[in-house]
Amino acid sequence: MGPDTCLFRPGDGFRPWGNALTFSHSADDEAKAYADKAGVRLTIQEPSLQHKEIPALLRRFEYYIDVKRGVKGQILEGLGLTGQEALASGCRVIRWDGKVLQGLPEENRPESVAKRYFQLYEELLKR
Repeated sequence: MGPDTCLFRPGDGFRPWGNALTFSHSADDEAKAYADKAGVRLTIQEPSLQHKEIPALLRRFEYYIDVKRGVKGQILEGLGLTGQEALASGCRVIRWDGKVLQGLPEENRPESVAKRYFQLYEELLKR
């Protein structure tokens, strides 16, 4: 599944460069290291915002750092929903392994998700 691209889309205004956002998910040290490596200022946000507030927040940043820890303390691999929302909002995303992504991956674009749902539906009808 992908982000709601009606809510999460690039803004029309000025986007300040050289800054990054992450939500605190017990991996703040890793996020700081990625921000330092990219040469950007990091803002660590507590994950207490309402979902409707996140699109405007993301549009204020060049990067989103998508790194978090699981309940057993391990770094979670995979692009999270907030990372996908950040990409849809025009941010570059630094993932858990340090790779920088730009643009929503094909498999997370609404048209690709809809196509996959139709394929699954057709497969169910054939059973």
